[in-house]
Amino acid sequence: MGDRGGGVGGGAVVPVAAKTRKRRAYLYIFNSVAAIASVLCVFVVNTVGTIRTIQILIGSDTNSTHSDDGLLHGYKAYYTPYLLREVLVAPATVQTRIDAILASGRKVGYLEMDESPNTTTSTTTSNLATWFRQDSCRTLVNATTDRIYNESYVAKTLVPMLLAGSNASDQSALIVVDCSFEGRKAMDTTNIKLYLLDRHLQWLVTYQLQTIMANIPARRDTMPTGTVSYTNLSLASLSLGGIPQRGLDFLAKLTSSEPAVHQLLCSRGFPFNAAPFDAVVIESVTDTGAWNTSVVSTGLQMVLQGFGGMYRGSQNEQANYKTFVWVLDPDPLQVVFNFHFAQVGRTKNSWAWGQALISGFLSFGVVTSTVMACIISRNILKATQVRWIPDISPSVQSGIMFRGILTVIAWWIDGWWAVQEWCFQQGNVRRGLLDMYVLTDSVKSDCLSLFLAGASFIASRLRLRINPAVPVVIYLVVYSQRAQLVAAMGLFLTNANLELEANQALNVVLSETTGLDMWMWHEKKDFNATVVFNELSWMVLALILMLVYAITDKIYTVYFTDHAVEAKTTKKTVAEDGTTGGTGSQGGNSGSNERATCFETSTGEYLRHKYGLMSYHENYLFIKGLKYASPSDDIMKVCANILLRHDIFRAHCHVIAENQVDKTVIRVFRKDITLKQLFNLSLRPLA
Repeated sequence: MGDRGGGVGGGAVVPVAAKTRKRRAYLYIFNSVAAIASVLCVFVVNTVGTIRTIQILIGSDTNSTHSDDGLLHGYKAYYTPYLLREVLVAPATVQTRIDAILASGRKVGYLEMDESPNTTTSTTTSNLATWFRQDSCRTLVNATTDRIYNESYVAKTLVPMLLAGSNASDQSALIVVDCSFEGRKAMDTTNIKLYLLDRHLQWLVTYQLQTIMANIPARRDTMPTGTVSYTNLSLASLSLGGIPQRGLDFLAKLTSSEPAVHQLLCSRGFPFNAAPFDAVVIESVTDTGAWNTSVVSTGLQMVLQGFGGMYRGSQNEQANYKTFVWVLDPDPLQVVFNFHFAQVGRTKNSWAWGQALISGFLSFGVVTSTVMACIISRNILKATQVRWIPDISPSVQSGIMFRGILTVIAWWIDGWWAVQEWCFQQGNVRRGLLDMYVLTDSVKSDCLSLFLAGASFIASRLRLRINPAVPVVIYLVVYSQRAQLVAAMGLFLTNANLELEANQALNVVLSETTGLDMWMWHEKKDFNATVVFNELSWMVLALILMLVYAITDKIYTVYFTDHAVEAKTTKKTVAEDGTTGGTGSQGGNSGSNERATCFETSTGEYLRHKYGLMSYHENYLFIKGLKYASPSDDIMKVCANILLRHDIFRAHCHVIAENQVDKTVIRVFRKDITLKQLFNLSLRPLA
């Protein structure tokens, strides 16, 4: 025995042991900090999710949250500003083209332009030239939707109605259809943008028409309307700048010395009938942006506003929609170029109370456990002068499987509306469709609970201990890349894309005429599993990554760490000894309790789940060779029972006798302990 301490081999033991202790100390600090940070992330995500869910429960809109989500939407017409530039540069050439069209007996000129040059340095005059086609645009987007731009409708029906409504009689101007108008390319048949160009190049009238709803307070009625704003731009007010660069200078380096004057017309019943357009004036604007108007000729009061989106039951029960009007820009050139909508998004789910309770319960558990951990840490510092970093991860891990099941039940209670609404929003953004106003933090919190439940299930099946930071990091990273992941590897990508486009098309009510259609919200009664499962493909990937990590960690733990040797030694000792205080039989298979403390193995499976199903044994405190257990969230249940004077919450404990924990669970009643005693608790040594 003397040789063992003095030999060369024995002398090397001390530095190796010191390095091991130092490494374990650093590992303990890292694991503790990582666990605390991950729990704080869970707390923040769930707390924000709870707040958002409460907002959804009572109804939320972009005005109340000061959100810009979904407010920027509109259609642009790229060729017309360059036509106006050409009017200033070469008026004779443009007038010759107009005269040729009118002389042929046609009223409509379809404006085209050379393709944009490939290089930004090529800005020759030929690249800025425009011309007119007499029959249709060069590229037919869709025969069905392009019908509203046909001369038979535009020149013979729509424009004469607009001229009659504005008391205009000039029938000699050229109707201009800008073939670059994005509304046409988007196959939107609920709005149209047209121009009326004077054949003598004196003025240009811009018409912007959209089918929206009119609320008539006097009749307590709503009805579809065709509402149009028009401005008259004097071409003499325009001035030239430098040579514009296609793709960058959308206004063709033009400026106007006169502001735009907007006038409104409205046809009640349009597009389902051909009622005449009446002049209306805007008297005020509501909080949601709606126009309070009156008909000039009759004084009839109307509230004009568009609606688009989906609902179930009613718009005050479960709904996600946007109200909109278009921007009446004071710059006449912006009016020529842009048909810009100002929208207010609104979402409401009267059945979201289940989600709010579940998310709030998890956040409450984190807060109460943190408070108790800090109290115990303070008591330890006063008694032993040891600064203890508390492990609050059990507050998240306790009952996480149950909370995951409750999340699914909450979704079922609201008819899967919350998750479906969220998935439609994600899909619309990914596909470049009209986005919705969705408070994504609500479902983000729900998905986190489900993912942690899945991670807990994987860890329990593999009898593995995983730092809670691992699943939290995996979730946050995958969640941040969800759009790209779904676009690359969605489970039902093709079918889901078709469903998303079909859902947007439901906002269009066909007029069964050769003219425009109506834009309206629609009722969504069914559950679209294709879209939901496709947009949640990233969750499947996150669980797969979690499983791969867990299996890798399991193999490493069993075969490549000192815990394997320790477990075998413990198992052999127990088999020879026959004692029950630290029995290894509780763990079952090899490797199941190689990281378990004496505290856990002496109380069996219950405390293995209670104290760190996903946390390392290093998170327990060591003082003078004794192990101290983390605080239980049951302590706060006892505190609540004392304050409420009733044993409402069921709290349990294990009796500690001679530094051993009895495996029998007993219930703690409020009469068993006072509030002062409760907050003087410290950690008990467990050997």
